[in-house]
Amino acid sequence: MYASASLPVPPLMLHGVRPVFICGRWHDEERLWGHIRWIIPGEPVTDPPATPERRLPYADLAELDGQSYDRLPGRPDTVLALPPLVARGGQLAMLRRWRYGGSSWWAHLTRLTVGESAGARRAVLIDEQVAAADVAPLPGQDYRHVPRDRLGHP
Repeated sequence: MYASASLPVPPLMLHGVRPVFICGRWHDEERLWGHIRWIIPGEPVTDPPATPERRLPYADLAELDGQSYDRLPGRPDTVLALPPLVARGGQLAMLRRWRYGGSSWWAHLTRLTVGESAGARRAVLIDEQVAAADVAPLPGQDYRHVPRDRLGHP
């Protein structure tokens, strides 16, 4: 059992064909707005990634099956954060928690895949537990808030 929860990942939407994370949603007098972020890997993947953000009309976004949008912040000055990014096996992943068990450190990672199944847009966040030695930190990422748990320790 883990002593603390993993860092949360904001829900996914599509902006055109691009998968984006919806980090906030609010109404003004005229319309519903969304605050989105997306991930652009560095070239090579171990270079600093970019995580641009943008505010745009919510109608410009498409909700995805299997995602929950109920807990989005409802004010433009409050947004959900993305977990910091790491490189593993030539891909980017979000680092959600460190865990020490046995004699090794492990990383709880989440990778994003988006596809189509039976005509419905699907976003899939794949969780993995991998050896910490297989994870490479990336420049510009802040790992200070990633929970660190030791199994069997208070």
